[in-house]
Amino acid sequence: MTENEKYLKQLATNDKYLKQLDDIKIRVPKGYREVIKKYAASQNLSVNQLVIRAIQADAQQHGIELEVPSGMREVKNETSN
Repeated sequence: MTENEKYLKQLATNDKYLKQLDDIKIRVPKGYREVIKKYAASQNLSVNQLVIRAIQADAQQHGIELEVPSGMREVKNETSN
């Protein structure tokens, strides 16, 4: 497989993965983004994983069980720890 074919295959794989996702944009005070990134890294999490865990934990505290949509195995596994 040539480098170009590998690249095109990776692009197709990325596109397929991204079609499973929705984007959410949040705004935080200047400088707080880095605080969040450092905290997430200290917990060996991505910012995305940290946010999902925080939402799941808050919902559970309120007696609500949020179901992660099927097809998002990585997220399900991360939030069930």
